[in-house]
Amino acid sequence: PKDVKVRPICSGVNAVGDRLSWLLDWLTKPIYTLFEGEADSQSYDNQVDSSESLQCAIKHANDSGKVSKVLYSLDVEQLYPSLPPSVAADVADELLNHTPGFSLPALKSDDALHRAATTLHAHKVQTTRKRKFHPARVMTRSQRQRLNEQGNSQLNESTIIMNDDVIPNAADFTDAIRKQLLQQILTIVIGLVLAGNVAHFNGEFFKWLSGLTMGSRCSPDLANIYMRRWTRKFHAQARTANLWRWVTFERRYLDDISGGWNASKDLLQKYIDLANSIDPFFRVTSVIGQKVPVLDMTLSLDKDGKTITTFYKKEIATLECIRDFSA
Repeated sequence: PKDVKVRPICSGVNAVGDRLSWLLDWLTKPIYTLFEGEADSQSYDNQVDSSESLQCAIKHANDSGKVSKVLYSLDVEQLYPSLPPSVAADVADELLNHTPGFSLPALKSDDALHRAATTLHAHKVQTTRKRKFHPARVMTRSQRQRLNEQGNSQLNESTIIMNDDVIPNAADFTDAIRKQLLQQILTIVIGLVLAGNVAHFNGEFFKWLSGLTMGSRCSPDLANIYMRRWTRKFHAQARTANLWRWVTFERRYLDDISGGWNASKDLLQKYIDLANSIDPFFRVTSVIGQKVPVLDMTLSLDKDGKTITTFYKKEIATLECIRDFSA
């Protein structure tokens, strides 16, 4: 029926980018440990990986004497398809330039980095303005020479080392070239996975035009990394707008953000409006009140303004499981 709305889940099994998707999933797995380690620091992004982690954060806020006047829950509507066309370049930049402790072990040596760049170059895999996931330009040999003559050792983020003429020898790698090659390779690999999102249904082939597919192995990782980037920008602007000081606690589970607020609802609405202004591709929905559902819990305020948690079950939840041999 035409009035029935569904959310397609495209299986990535045996797809063009399936093996690359598994590789990305393996490469980005350390982010969960790195991001979780930031939760108790002064980082702009406080991520949790479970309800238990959220409960610990709430207990810490209560023990610190922080009280809230109202609770809130924020959610990005349709996160996967809402990610912008620049998601590949954004994720690569976030991992390599804004995630302390992250590295690509397989490309630590200059020889391995050179082989990876040469392989992509040999297959003519380069990002151009025709590919919407990274609108960058190619730097020719003469442009590189002119750059060196000017004494500028810092390469622009939109400049590509790999081009049709030459790839620098591994012995000639500088820190700027290594950084740029790593970011470019990671951007291309992510872009290839996104470009290969094709599904077959009812005798027809469909191409996923924007964002991430729900069935891809690396989609949760890429979405999580992009959400961290978005949260950093959001919190930085909230501090500039003098709104962050009213937050008593806040934690993020992928695109579900929950927190406490020690000011008026009008100021909280300004905070939410600011969240909706960070990314034109995102629409952030909110729930505000003395009691809000978060993950599998209900957060509520007691008479002293402390946050308490109870188990939450949706009305439509049957708590029934499908037997594993039924498929």
